[in-house]
Amino acid sequence: MAKKIQNNFTKFIKLASAVKKIADKDRDVLDYIIANTEKKSGSNWNIIQRWTSANLFPDFKEKPLSELTAINIENAINSETKTASEGCASVFKVPNGDIAETDPFDLEQTLMSLDPNLKVQVKLNEFDTGIVKVKDLPIGNGELTNLIRGLYPDIEEVVSDRLRIKGRKNNYKNCNYFIKFFFENDELTQEEESRVVIKKVTLTTEEEEALKLRKKEAKDSRGRRVKNVDDKSKIRKTKVPKKTTSKTEDENFPTNNAESTKSSKAETLEIEKQKTLRFKEFNIAREQLTSEFKEGIWTKKEFKAEVLALRSKLEKGGVI
Repeated sequence: MAKKIQNNFTKFIKLASAVKKIADKDRDVLDYIIANTEKKSGSNWNIIQRWTSANLFPDFKEKPLSELTAINIENAINSETKTASEGCASVFKVPNGDIAETDPFDLEQTLMSLDPNLKVQVKLNEFDTGIVKVKDLPIGNGELTNLIRGLYPDIEEVVSDRLRIKGRKNNYKNCNYFIKFFFENDELTQEEESRVVIKKVTLTTEEEEALKLRKKEAKDSRGRRVKNVDDKSKIRKTKVPKKTTSKTEDENFPTNNAESTKSSKAETLEIEKQKTLRFKEFNIAREQLTSEFKEGIWTKKEFKAEVLALRSKLEKGGVI
C-alpha cells in the first residue's frame, strides 16, 4: 500500500512538473489553468498542482510511468483547452483599444474586423441583435450603418464590455462569453454588471497577423461601399413627374410644378451630398485620432476632448 502511494506521488510530481514546463512556455496555457482552477490563490506552481490534480492526474495515475511522456502530457493539455474553445472565438483575443470606444458609423467596420465566430450583442436603443456570432450579423453591405443612421440622429459613442452569458459557468470557455456593444449614455443593468469579466488580452504572432488581415478587408470593403455610393450619386438623375390634370383642378394654380419639384430635389440632393461628405471627413479625422490614441500619443482624457471637439464641428457646421 505504501509503495502504491509512493508511486502515485512520483507520478503526480512528474506530471505537474511537465505541466509547469509547458505553461511556462505558453502563456495561453497558464491563463487557461489559472482561470479554470477553483482556488486561484498561491503561486502559479500551487495553482498548476491543483489543476493537474483535478484534471489530468485521474487519467494518468493508472498508467505506467513510461507513458508520462512530454508529448502525452502536452496532448492531454491540448485536449482540455480545445474543449474550451470549440466552436467559438475568444472574447479575450480582442485588443481593448479596438472596441473601447467606436463611432456609431464605424461600428460595422469594427465588427467586420472581429473573428466571425466571436459572440457579440449589438443593442442600440430599440435595435437589438441578441447574442449571435459576428458572421450572423447584418454587416458587410452597409445595412447596419444605415440602420444606425435611421435610429439615431445624434452622434454618440458606442462602447462595449465583455460579459459572461447568463446561466453559464465562469470557466473562460469561449462559448460562455460575448461582447456587448451599446451607446455610452446607456448603462448595463446591475445584473449585467455582475457578469462583466476583465482579463488580460494576449495574442500570438499568428493571431495578430489574422487580426491585421481582417481589419484590412473591413477597411477595403468600406471603401468599396463609399465609392459605390459616390458613383451612384454622380449618375443619378432627378425624375420630373408628369403633370396630371383633374376635373377639380384650379385654373389659377401655377403650372410650373415640374420645375419647382426639380429645383427642390436638386437642393435636397446637394444637402445630402454635403452631409455625406462631412460624415466622411469626420470619420477620417476620427480614425486618425483613434490610431494616435492606440499609439499612446493621446491620453484617454485628451482623446475624448478631441472627439467632442470634432462632433461639435460636425453638428455646428464648422471645418473638420
